[in-house]
Amino acid sequence: MRIADAREPDTDALRKHGGAILEQVNALQQFNRRVLEKLRPVGLTELGLRKALDALLRLWGESHPGVAIETAIAPSLGETGETADLTIYRTVQEALTNVFRHAGATSVSVTIESTGPLSGTRRDGRGGARVRVCDNGRGLSRTTSLALA
Repeated sequence: MRIADAREPDTDALRKHGGAILEQVNALQQFNRRVLEKLRPVGLTELGLRKALDALLRLWGESHPGVAIETAIAPSLGETGETADLTIYRTVQEALTNVFRHAGATSVSVTIESTGPLSGTRRDGRGGARVRVCDNGRGLSRTTSLALA
């Protein structure tokens, strides 16, 4: 503002400072997008669980081309509901984050299967899901499994 308010504004200085401000705004927008994606995955509600997971796995594959990622989502999974979808997505996301940060794996397998209706616990007819992420890297155990109701 001081440069612009001068009797004879220095246009080169204005361009330089304006460009720096624009870079900071762009960096802030990218940061905000990352924060929002962590709060609510982009596309999960609009695209559904399968497509949102496909996009997540594609991004991991693009950023780690040396790692083979296999995915199997059971067709019998059916509708799991918004809360379960978010839980499944976050489970896969966190497991893959751990694999790529710590395991040094060259192969990862993500399997999501239906566990069928949970007798006596669900009145809406929705079933449960089992999420399994396996890798060939180092770690505590070969398989981590989580059953979701």
